[in-house]
Amino acid sequence: MKTKQYAIWNSRGTILISLMVLVGMLLFTGCEANNEPIDLSLLKSSSGSSDLIVEEYELVDVETDSPTHMEFTQWLTPDMIHKRAVWKNLTPDCAVQDINTVLSKYGYSIEHEPMLSSYTYRLLENYAILLNDIYPVGIATENQDQDNFALLVQNYEGDSYLLQKSGLQEWQPGGVYTYTPVYYQNELVYPVIHYTSQVASEFGDSTIQIVSESGEVIYETSLPSNPVMAPIQSFQSWNNHWILEKEGEVIMDGKSLNEEFGFDEIFEWRIIQGEPFFFVYDDESSTYSMVYAGKLLDQSYDDIAHYQCCEPAMFNPDGTGYMTWFYAVRDGKWYYVEAGIYPAFEK
Repeated sequence: MKTKQYAIWNSRGTILISLMVLVGMLLFTGCEANNEPIDLSLLKSSSGSSDLIVEEYELVDVETDSPTHMEFTQWLTPDMIHKRAVWKNLTPDCAVQDINTVLSKYGYSIEHEPMLSSYTYRLLENYAILLNDIYPVGIATENQDQDNFALLVQNYEGDSYLLQKSGLQEWQPGGVYTYTPVYYQNELVYPVIHYTSQVASEFGDSTIQIVSESGEVIYETSLPSNPVMAPIQSFQSWNNHWILEKEGEVIMDGKSLNEEFGFDEIFEWRIIQGEPFFFVYDDESSTYSMVYAGKLLDQSYDDIAHYQCCEPAMFNPDGTGYMTWFYAVRDGKWYYVEAGIYPAFEK
């Protein structure tokens, strides 16, 4: 027994001495363990990007109410609702402005149907109508050579059509899930849900596959563990990369950004004025933060409402190409937060 006890203390002493030596080396070399800022410059496309304007509005104590039911909106004042309404509730023409910038190069356009107040459009080639009563899914993406593009549109019956330079074609008819194909370099890529069973309780071996237009599977990952959650939160293109978000993880060109930057959760990836925006969660500090244009922003929160389903889903983060809005907790209080870039619109 004594020999065993001595061995344990001897081991601890060795470990303690080793740690002291390591700390001394770090101090001697001027290193700051765990205090070095995370280099997020990979996630910035332009050196001239603007700073994000973040505006927080205190709502209510967490013990009084929470954003899980429609009545929670009573805490929003008219000033909160209307201040950024122009960039939040885009006019139908403004909502497709970036899409038309791409389409116009190839002789196409998408126009709001003036007799309808909703976001319903018609697709045209020059002045000829190709489709009526449709809406765009995602954005138009161009290939690396900028001699072709892709845009997915749907009608209200759920039929999907892919528009490219060569014309219009039906896209994945009869599919349960239809995701926007995007250009990755010079090839079209898109997600496919590969089920190994038709029984929900047996989906364990099922996968998400990223497939090229030639049929090659270029990436494969598991389905979310939560069967209620949508298999894919988003699939997008940015700066010649493909981006997949699923269950708190963002994958770029097959590499997990969570692993790359050490975040326990990344969610709500979106592009605001050409630059990536997303939320991150760090388990060690138990805080949520925002990243925009390759920069970790100063604001931090104890919780952010996200990935909620059913009625509470109305309080999940949402946004446009100009801004995002969300509900967050700090120090026992719920806040409504808007963050964006707000250019002047032509009247």
